[in-house]
Amino acid sequence: MEEKERIRGGYTEDELYNLAMDGDWAAPEPLPGEDAEVNSFPVFALPPALGLYVEALSESTQTPPEMAGALVLGVLASTFQGRYVIEPSPGWIEPLCLYIAAVAGPGERKSSVMKAVTAPLYAYETRRQMAERVELSINQARRDVAQKRIEKLKAQLAAKPSETAAEELAEQIGLLNNLPELHQYRLLIDDTTPEKLADIMSEQGGCISVCSPEGGVFTAMGGRYDGGANYDVYLKGHAGDPIKVDRIGRSSNIIINPRLTMLLAVQPEVISGIMKDRQMRGRGVCARFLYSWCPSLLGKRSACPRIMDNDIRNDYTDRVLQALDGSESGILRGDAEFNQLRINYQQAVEAELAGASLEAIRDWGGKLVGAVLRIAALFHCWYHPLDAAAHPIPASTLQQAMSIGDFFASSARRAYNVLEYSGRYNLAHYVLDKLRGCEDLTITRSELLHLCRRRCAVSEMLKEPLSLLEEAGYLRLERKRDVPHRPAQMVLLNPLAKLM
Repeated sequence: MEEKERIRGGYTEDELYNLAMDGDWAAPEPLPGEDAEVNSFPVFALPPALGLYVEALSESTQTPPEMAGALVLGVLASTFQGRYVIEPSPGWIEPLCLYIAAVAGPGERKSSVMKAVTAPLYAYETRRQMAERVELSINQARRDVAQKRIEKLKAQLAAKPSETAAEELAEQIGLLNNLPELHQYRLLIDDTTPEKLADIMSEQGGCISVCSPEGGVFTAMGGRYDGGANYDVYLKGHAGDPIKVDRIGRSSNIIINPRLTMLLAVQPEVISGIMKDRQMRGRGVCARFLYSWCPSLLGKRSACPRIMDNDIRNDYTDRVLQALDGSESGILRGDAEFNQLRINYQQAVEAELAGASLEAIRDWGGKLVGAVLRIAALFHCWYHPLDAAAHPIPASTLQQAMSIGDFFASSARRAYNVLEYSGRYNLAHYVLDKLRGCEDLTITRSELLHLCRRRCAVSEMLKEPLSLLEEAGYLRLERKRDVPHRPAQMVLLNPLAKLM
């Protein structure tokens, strides 16, 4: 205790708490960039059967629920994104696609969890491909016959004009145009170029999911294959904006309602790389991802974990397959209580965007409400896999999604700030460290400038960090009136800041 008191400049904990009460100080808000712990994933906020599966999978694989919990949201998005949208208010439409990035170090069994949660998707994809292969073969054969007949008739007409041949040519061309080209069903893809991704989305009616336990998709975005960055398909696929691509020598892609979901499990270095990429950050790629920072369990894992009960696994699989078999589509809307809660939540988030909580990650925070609404809609679809549009979304479902949103917000702060996304806070941390090291809780601005002389050459350089610290509740700035001529500016440190 004596060592702690000395570090705090002679103050005891009780004295600091008393000074805080006397000065009407509140606890400071976490300053962006601090190594604050990420919230635990709120498994309780998942629909009960889904939460049970996440807990059982996490136990059996000895992985944190942050990994499975985030990835199953991506599975729900892959399942329902092509069928529903949510309309929170008239004219505001949100598609149900999500970009999920579970962040964990090497050796954390990312592949095992990814394989387990996506198993129903791959099973459904394989079943569809097997069922449709005969139809695809017949379709391709008919198109080949029509194409060959067209080429033969064109050659005949080139050699000798014939009214009969011309009529047959027109008939064959009409037949080919009315015989749409069918493609093998795809639900998931792994690593591909942006151009090929647009082709596949076009073939699949505008919907696809990128699923990978690696981060190769980011290097593909940045132009690994063709040397030029191309983010449009990823940006528009998340927002649901029309994609129109015209390329020389290749057919055009026109996708009116694109839906793209991404399920990625990547290492922290991958996230560090995209955060440092000015284009990715500036174009809004980073802001579209829901990051799930997974705590490491290395060194704590059991060699004999409890195996998942087959009933839990089968229930999860059956529910996903049942939903994928569904055909109903439509617009999801909330009931009156849902709408009021949405308004309250939106106002609260808007306030946080101007404060220390989300101000440093405003590009990400600006999409938080939309992401939470998408998650609420996906939970609603999970509850009503075959007729979701027939039921209004209740406020309780939005409340669940808001808890998930709080977790993703804490993970986003970690992804952005620990990886030094916001350099403007670096100096604020430096100044705060100097203030914490002072024996007194009050110091003049000129004295602080002297302490910070290695980083702050002139007083003006203290303006922004002091403003940020004052806004977060770490200090107050006051003028000392009893100083002749020019009143000195005093910096009053929050006593509670010495306890942090």
